Amino acid sequence: MKLNIILLVFWVLPIMSFCQFEKLVKTLNDAIETVEKGNLTLLFINAETGKPVGEASVEIKEIGEFTTNLAGWIAIDPQDDATYTLKFTKKGFIEADYAFEVVAKAIPDNKIIVSPEIKSDALRFVLVWGKEPQDLDAHFIKKNNFHLSSKNGLVSSDKIARIDRSDNTSYGPETITVTNIDNQSSYTYYVKNYSGKDSPKSMALSKAGAMVQIYKNNQLLKTYTVPLEQRGTIWTVFAIENGEIIDKNEVGNNTD
Repeated sequence: MKLNIILLVFWVLPIMSFCQFEKLVKTLNDAIETVEKGNLTLLFINAETGKPVGEASVEIKEIGEFTTNLAGWIAIDPQDDATYTLKFTKKGFIEADYAFEVVAKAIPDNKIIVSPEIKSDALRFVLVWGKEPQDLDAHFIKKNNFHLSSKNGLVSSDKIARIDRSDNTSYGPETITVTNIDNQSSYTYYVKNYSGKDSPKSMALSKAGAMVQIYKNNQLLKTYTVPLEQRGTIWTVFAIENGEIIDKNEVGNNTD
């Protein structure tokens, strides 16, 4: 492994500045040390682009303070199985607290999805899930106006909503940003199991480990997790009526 890392360093050296080279070496050294010590890792992903977020500050009260490397991850050594909360901070991103779980000395889901800053009156919805089902689709509908999804259109007819990122190969994030909500209109946000759209009695969606985050006023406002042991292809997450977010959080086969 060390020989491969050395070869990689010499291959990229001619095209990198010295500062970039130093950061790369540190990242590679981190990888070696993490493997040798058997530490666990947390990977931080940009909700808009799906790319790793480097040089961010992460504070985990029970464990310590860290800075993500160029590959967007940190190595941690938690002493106990538990649910931990971390504080994420980076210029240009929304500062927020995120939870992760350590089970049997492992982290079942080590990806932390973080959001770049948005306009103060904007909303952002971020969907993530597990390996299966492969293709979950986020849908955002304005009643009698538009239907936004990767299958129905990436930008709304009134240009106030867009899909920043879509994913049909597992995990996500699938991200929608809305720049303006009409307080006189009704909206619905739901998630469809497109991979299993013809299996209405399946529990695959309910077992997907899916989660939806809502950001507003540059804060993480709400987090929803898909209900367990429910049959259906549609997870109706929330509605917006008169400008207010109304929790739904129901799995079934329609969006009523």
